[in-house]
Amino acid sequence: MTHNHDFFALGLEPRKGFAPVELGRPITGEEFEELTARLGLTEDDISDEFEDTVGKLYGGKNGKSFVVRQVKTKVPGDAIGIETELREKKAYRLFPPTPAG
Repeated sequence: MTHNHDFFALGLEPRKGFAPVELGRPITGEEFEELTARLGLTEDDISDEFEDTVGKLYGGKNGKSFVVRQVKTKVPGDAIGIETELREKKAYRLFPPTPAG
């Protein structure tokens, strides 16, 4: 199976359209609190909420918008481990998606 980015890189669009972009479930408040405690994050390390969009590269109808917060890790390289951990739980974001618009 070919991924969206393979078609995009070649300047092509799949006959049936691009595959839907998956967001995963929101991280729970409890999981977020555990993560921030384990990493020793303070309010200065956690951004305010803002809206982000994924999949927009594949055309407006393929973009999915949602509200997120970013965290600044204290140890370089921690971000990859945190992302891997969340992906294994299928938890990628703190808040539910908002309608794309």
